[in-house]
Parts: sequence; C-alpha cells; structure tokens
Amino acid sequence: MTRTRSTLRMAMVFLALALPLAAVRGASAEDADVAAAGPPEAVVVELQPTDGIAVAAWYYPPWTGSEEPPKAATPVILVHDLLGSHEAMEPLALALQRKGMAVIAPDLRGHGKSRRRADAVGGGPAAKEELDAGLFRKADLESIAAVGSGTVREQAAGQGDLEVARRWLADKAEDGSIDIKKLCVVGSGMGATLAAYWAANDWAWGDQPHASRPQGRFIRGVVLVSPVWANKGVSLTPATASPAMRGGIPLLLIAGAADRDTGRLFDQLKRFQPDSWFEQKAGQEPKLAAQLDKSADATLFLIQLGTSLSADKMLSDANASPAERIAGFISLATSRRVK
Repeated sequence: MTRTRSTLRMAMVFLALALPLAAVRGASAEDADVAAAGPPEAVVVELQPTDGIAVAAWYYPPWTGSEEPPKAATPVILVHDLLGSHEAMEPLALALQRKGMAVIAPDLRGHGKSRRRADAVGGGPAAKEELDAGLFRKADLESIAAVGSGTVREQAAGQGDLEVARRWLADKAEDGSIDIKKLCVVGSGMGATLAAYWAANDWAWGDQPHASRPQGRFIRGVVLVSPVWANKGVSLTPATASPAMRGGIPLLLIAGAADRDTGRLFDQLKRFQPDSWFEQKAGQEPKLAAQLDKSADATLFLIQLGTSLSADKMLSDANASPAERIAGFISLATSRRVK
C-alpha cells in the first residue's frame, strides 16, 4: 500500500473511533426503548469562581443508549466564543453526549446567564451590577482561564470559570459515572484561545509537588476551533510556549477555509514537533510527518473544512459541524497511555 493510500485510510480513524454505541453492540428490547427516548436533558448548575461571579453551566450526562448506567465516561468542557453562549455549543454537546461522553458547557462570565455575582441579592448595589463581556478587558478574559496561585491547587485563590468547571466534574466523578483522568477541553474562537491558556496553566501546576496526589496535567486532549491569535490584549503567544502545546497534550486544530490564525498556530507548533503532525486541508490530500506511519500516532492535528464559517457559527451549523471529527479525536487522545 502506498503512503498516500495509507494516510487516507488512517485519516478516517477519527470517524471510526466515533461510531455510535448502538453500532458496536447488540441491544435488548429495554435498551431499544431507552435509545428511542434519547439522551437525558441537560441539567443547569451554578459554578462559583473564587472572585464571586455566578457562572451558569449546562451539564449533559453521559448516555449509554441502554438501561446500563454510565461508567467512567470521558468528561469534556466546552468553551464558547467571546459574546457567545452555551447555546452555540449545544449541537456539539449533544453529539458528544450521544457518544457516551459527559459534557459541561458554561456561559462564561459576562455572557448568557452568567452576568451577576453570586452574592448579588437584595437591593444593594451588587444586585444591580450586570457583567457585560462586550466591555471586558485583558484581565477580565484572563480570569476566565485562571487556575489560581498558591501551593495547593484545590485551595488556590483566583480560580476562574474553567477551573471551577473542572472541579465540579471532579466532584461528579466520585460516583463513578465519569473518569476525570480523561478530561478534555474544546474551545471555539476566543474561547479556544482561553482554553489554550487554561491547558498551559494546568500543565504548569504539574510541577507543583503535593504529598498525596498530582496537582496538574489533568487534561488529556485539547480541541481548538478557529482560535483567535490575539484580542483585547490576550494573545496565544504565551500558551504556545508551554510544553502542553508543544506535544505534551494531543491537540486538534479545526478551521474554515479562510482562517489564517489557525494555520499560523499550526505552523508555529509544528516546528516543535516536526515528527508528529497530521494535516488535512480542504480539497487536498492529507499530509503526515515523514517519520510517522499512521495519523493516529500524531500529537498535532490540523483539519481545515471547506466552509467560510468559523468558531461558534461553524459548530452550530448542521452542514459544517466537525462534531464527528472532534468525537473521534477525543476517543483517540484518551485511549493513549499517559506520558
């Protein structure tokens, strides 16, 4: 088999890994009834970062398609674009839920239902304060991806929206329904930039010693959909310097045909992992690092779709949505042995 044919065959690994559960096992009559009813509805939860913002989030419980209760499902955090909301991410959330994953999609502070402080009750000034993401500055955006500082991560001050989403999932994992050690994050637009920030922060916490447990490097896979290189003073540059983004964590970049920032990011990161990348551009043959025999062994992936849409609009469009590719990548990333 030629290398081109082999590369094309392995390019389908994402889709193969994302097969619906019903396709890989038989179903009883009871299971058929459960499958016909569809997955459970999302549950609204309130997250509280340490700076007092009330962050609303939607949790989509894992669905097995049968009466069998979920066990050790992969948890995924979805991060919408600036001025977006969880609603734009819901089609992806539902698609991942149907693959048996546990998904949490917050409305980031200043967006959707997350426009107040947790203590904003009564008739005081705090109750009338409403956060508006359109007025955010650099510090406001960075607080979303903040992990906190100190010597013990769980007690750190300055924990932002994504960090408390992780902690909520970690608490949920105690019932065995999800496996927090398979945590993945998917970001869209400026949300992708913030997801990269958070992944870098999570990696840095791995260098902090703790007597009984690790404190970082929990993330097993990162998906960046149409990441924005820079906006409101927040740039991808610091995140690209992290070992997390230079091969430490499997990374999938997805973009539309006209997206330049994603291509720039891929080219920069490829310099640090020249032997471990896969590239599929719209209308072109897949490309693979010369040292790899199959795309499944790569750590850096670029998928360019033949659409003019980007970020949240791409994810919420039924024709353009890369949900199957994202699901397949997550399955691939979480199946790998932790370094």
